[in-house]
Amino acid sequence: MFLRGLAAALAVVSVCMSFASCDAADSSSGNGSKTENSAQSSVSQAEKSTAESGSTSQEEQSSTAGTTTDYDVNGDFRAYDAVKEKWADGYSLDLAFQNPALGTRADVKLVWQGDKAYYESVIDGMKSYTVIPGDGKAYRVSDGTTTYSVRDAGENEAVMNDLLINPVGEFDHAALGDNNVVFEYYNIDEKMGGQGQIVFGFNGETYDLEEIVLVTNGDEMAASYYYVNELTEPDAEKLKLPDFSGYTLEE
Repeated sequence: MFLRGLAAALAVVSVCMSFASCDAADSSSGNGSKTENSAQSSVSQAEKSTAESGSTSQEEQSSTAGTTTDYDVNGDFRAYDAVKEKWADGYSLDLAFQNPALGTRADVKLVWQGDKAYYESVIDGMKSYTVIPGDGKAYRVSDGTTTYSVRDAGENEAVMNDLLINPVGEFDHAALGDNNVVFEYYNIDEKMGGQGQIVFGFNGETYDLEEIVLVTNGDEMAASYYYVNELTEPDAEKLKLPDFSGYTLEE
């Protein structure tokens, strides 16, 4: 399920990176209430440029410093719509991950394209990754131990590793942050098997995607931050099986 995903796995410094399934223990499901206050609070912990509270009242908007964007939080324009249109068929995403509550940091790479996916984490110099090449299997590889394992991939598992398209459900609200950042809040789609919100931060002038905040079940301990280094076309080579010579198969 979604709550057993990338954020939870990284938070416990697990080498599993899947949104849909991993070998780590399940996250608790919680209540699934609205998470805007928790997300806003967590954003302020994660970076110097913070989102104001989830409210779009005039008083709170006027307190937002350093914002010059023409974005109208009450308007019809949504910066995320361009992301969804451009990358709906696949993408490669290089990210810097942080979980402030647990002090976890990692370099992350995601590649998603339909029924294929690749997810990689580098924690303290140790690289681990999983490939779902579309053959019904998931291959988990650790460069640190030069080992790999193979398991049956769950139904729609590749989809569950998508961070941009499939997790995004109904739009909730938008807010303006410092340093000319526009935040758009979306509820996590029910088909992902979890509840919470996914928050996209955009440059207020270019509307380039700059960050993603994932909050599940309104729990700040589950709040995870992904700072976008690069968003490009899907890297087909990453979706192929690597050369396993020199690696040991774990039973």
